[in-house]
Amino acid sequence: MNYKILSEVIKRIYTDDIPRDFKEFGGAGLIVTNDKNNNYQGKDVLVISHYNHEISWLVYMLAKVFKNRINWLNKFDFYPMLGKEANQLISKKVELDKILLTMIIKAIIWAKDPKNHPENRPSFSITFHI
Repeated sequence: MNYKILSEVIKRIYTDDIPRDFKEFGGAGLIVTNDKNNNYQGKDVLVISHYNHEISWLVYMLAKVFKNRINWLNKFDFYPMLGKEANQLISKKVELDKILLTMIIKAIIWAKDPKNHPENRPSFSITFHI
């Protein structure tokens, strides 16, 4: 976990220095947008909010914070988990700073779980018989 980046992110949230025009996040099972007409029917978690840029910024920053924890497999747990948390709080009309800080807490809890550590990723081998 990169504590330096994490502390900078938290400081920016508390000082309301959050980018309001950040690129929307899409990938690894999560789509963040403000398009209320988005009728996506896939398996990805879809977050539709007027906070789309701010939430996307946080997702990108959390990817940097947990760079050493996120791998090719568990990213499909990590990113959708963030989206589900955001959706739950958005549906309750929670303020932006509380949404972002709660997402950070959820990410830290996720990262502390040993099953999400890259060294615990499943190993496998493939043998070809020709």
